[in-house]
Amino acid sequence: LWSCPTRLALGLFLLVRGVGVAGVIGFGCVLLVLPLQLYVTKAGASSLAEVLGLSDARIRSITELLGGIRVVKMYVWEDPYEASVNKLRDKELSKLRAMQNYRATLLFCIGLTPVLLAMGTFTAVAVITGHLDSASAFQALALCNQLLWPLMLLPRAISETLN
Repeated sequence: LWSCPTRLALGLFLLVRGVGVAGVIGFGCVLLVLPLQLYVTKAGASSLAEVLGLSDARIRSITELLGGIRVVKMYVWEDPYEASVNKLRDKELSKLRAMQNYRATLLFCIGLTPVLLAMGTFTAVAVITGHLDSASAFQALALCNQLLWPLMLLPRAISETLN
């Protein structure tokens, strides 16, 4: 978590030094995805809180059921209690699916970030210089690869810290 910002700053410095302003433009493409990542992270965290609340309610209901199992069996109340627990479980699973969708979207954005950096940088180099030769392409690709892990790990570390 703490080395990611340093590696990111150093890698961005080297990218700008190597390909010029095109590196900043490529990094700007990465910053375009940042608001989406923040939104998905916050929505996923609130969804997790809802899932935990629903899980607690279901577990309380089951604990109550098991505490009075003799009365439930004596009066043949198994079906109503089963329906009640199943209803709580269905709500919990619904929220759990939503949470997993947020997580999948976040992981997609995290995986998309290095691709956006490389595509933005290559496009900017080609537009600014008028051509993209192999020397500048390999240099930019090597520098983008240096930024790969910090770009992938920093949002994930922040997300895991929030969860």
